Amino acid sequence: VLAGPPKDLRTSRQRVAPPIPIDLADICDKAMSRESKDRFLDARRLVNRIVGWMDGEERRKRALRVVKQARDLLPRAQQLKEDAVRLRSDSEDRLAELEKWASVSDKRPAWELADRADAMEREAALEEARFLQMAQGALTHDPDLLEARKVLAEYYRAKHQEAEKARKPAAAAHFESLLEA
Repeated sequence: VLAGPPKDLRTSRQRVAPPIPIDLADICDKAMSRESKDRFLDARRLVNRIVGWMDGEERRKRALRVVKQARDLLPRAQQLKEDAVRLRSDSEDRLAELEKWASVSDKRPAWELADRADAMEREAALEEARFLQMAQGALTHDPDLLEARKVLAEYYRAKHQEAEKARKPAAAAHFESLLEA
């Protein structure tokens, strides 16, 4: 107090590691204002603002955890899809080596590979559905969370590219519309 007014945390926050969140800096600046008319009327109002800020930070942390959990699902889904492609190719190769009139017992191993490929594709689709539910769910914790929006945009962009490569215009249009939303 004798050395002058406290430093404005909004301008000095960049020099602090990690930087002070701007909303918290505003609360502190108001609490330390030299003019009593600019300060909180009482400690209860200051506490309410700090608790409100902390609640927002907790929501953000929860949302970031959900985004991380969602992001962790995608590599498994991708691996399942790749394994399914390999199994389906093996199944087709085995069936191609057989005569059309080959017995059911000769064809059964190839069909079982195809069945396993189908199961893997279903599991990959379920993993992707869980990813979408979690990534979108993160936005219920923090509607402005850029990390959640970014992970969804990356996913939609990849799906859009897959659809274009596969020449599926309806699917491409679907993911393009999600990207624009």
